[in-house]
Amino acid sequence: MTRRTRPTVLILLAGLLVAVLVSACTPLPVTIIGDSITKQGAPQYHAVLDPTYALVVDGTDSGTITSRSADIDVMAASPPHAFVMNLGTGDAGNGSTTIVADWTAQMAKFSSPTIKVGVTIWSESHWGPPFLTPAPIDAGAAELNKWIRVGAWAGQYRLVDWDKWAHDYMAMGQPFGALFTDFLHPTAFGQRVLANLYRDALK
Repeated sequence: MTRRTRPTVLILLAGLLVAVLVSACTPLPVTIIGDSITKQGAPQYHAVLDPTYALVVDGTDSGTITSRSADIDVMAASPPHAFVMNLGTGDAGNGSTTIVADWTAQMAKFSSPTIKVGVTIWSESHWGPPFLTPAPIDAGAAELNKWIRVGAWAGQYRLVDWDKWAHDYMAMGQPFGALFTDFLHPTAFGQRVLANLYRDALK
């Protein structure tokens, strides 16, 4: 049996320590997928989450759960450390009757060890037809939000309860500034709040 000398053991231990430190300092890949809300919030999300995470913000105008399904397939084929889904607003606004099934099907594409984060969507009825969406949004949004909360409480994924935070803030009279530009898209302040909620969920 070969006996290792003390210098050899020290070199091995030093190498192991370096490997551990490099691993600990490597930013974890996080992907946020969404619609125009996500697209517009990219600067704030990067400001809050970089460089702790290797962040990818993938938002598209008028994106829906179903229209982004193929993109999510690509992400699931090479899953990130954490997957954040902020989708459903467009589906609710289009009057989707399968919004819950569509949302849960996308989340099911990711399995452990990927961290999954579900985001509730703003559910106020006054941002509906004829101004922003072809169908009333509050019913579909409320139904989806209920399922997102229940799934998170059951341990299926982590929760960013944007809808509750926004309602609480609006009820307080928006003390730190306007939250929305049009009752749908957050202001820069609102996007910063959303970024902080993402950060808290990823911890």
